Amino acid sequence: MSKQITIRDQHYVPQFYLKYFTNNQKELERFDCKNRQILLPKGPKGVCSEDFYYGVQTGTRDETSQQVEKYFQTLENHISPKIKPIFTKIMNSSEIQPNDKWNIAFLMSMIWIRGPEMREQINKMAGDVIKHTTKFIFSTKPKLLDELDRKVGWKDSDEKIRKQCRSSILNGDLNVVVDNSQHMLMFNFIDKFANLFYGQDWVVYISKADRTFITTDNPVTVVIPETKGFYGPTFLQRTHYFALTPNICIIAREPHSFGGKKFHRKTLFNKDCWQIANLNFLLGGYANRYAYSCDKDNFEDILGKIGNIK
Repeated sequence: MSKQITIRDQHYVPQFYLKYFTNNQKELERFDCKNRQILLPKGPKGVCSEDFYYGVQTGTRDETSQQVEKYFQTLENHISPKIKPIFTKIMNSSEIQPNDKWNIAFLMSMIWIRGPEMREQINKMAGDVIKHTTKFIFSTKPKLLDELDRKVGWKDSDEKIRKQCRSSILNGDLNVVVDNSQHMLMFNFIDKFANLFYGQDWVVYISKADRTFITTDNPVTVVIPETKGFYGPTFLQRTHYFALTPNICIIAREPHSFGGKKFHRKTLFNKDCWQIANLNFLLGGYANRYAYSCDKDNFEDILGKIGNIK
């Protein structure tokens, strides 16, 4: 019986996608968005990953991490060969079939839903629910606090700490740490969110200029419009930016028509390099930490734009 291989280094951005953005040496030019510094290039295998990222506790090896890693390997092996032929269709102004758009939407959903930013949002929401629920229960049933005191078995010398604990519970100031279970449950809905991405209107920018588009460790950028009403903007009302390749950047936006054309191309030439720089600046601004490109000059443009703003 062959020994099962443990996969420690687990990517949250697919390597096959990152390879689209490599330079002639098959490495990614890198930019530290936090420190505004151009870094040495690195191969796709060495970025956008963490040890046992898919563990119930990040960084801790467990069976869940291995199962989820295999799950995404299967998805990537399924979608990767479907994506690449679409590049030529987009660049050559060939007709984009509904299935082509949906396959790209699936890739966007798969990348968006598994990343650290989504994990942080979901874990924060789960923690807030626990805090608010705890606050409600103990504030409406104060006798439960007395029962909790008895179970803890406070000493007279612990009176100050006991009061601080009570205050934290009643004020919702608990430091709640949750595991990754809720985030990984979201993986069951990749196809559902793909349908939402698919339902938006897409403007597809095509670079035929000397500058290209960058990607980041948070490849699907979400821009939320100003809140209107109690519930805020829906998914479809948000704008999503996604560099599919160095020459193709997709803006998925709120649909404004029914039955109309929902895939619009716009070709950019050298005179339009400022538009590419603006899009790259936006993508970099929503990175978790790092941006990647096939051309270091794209990062020089970003640094120049930062200098102009100053």
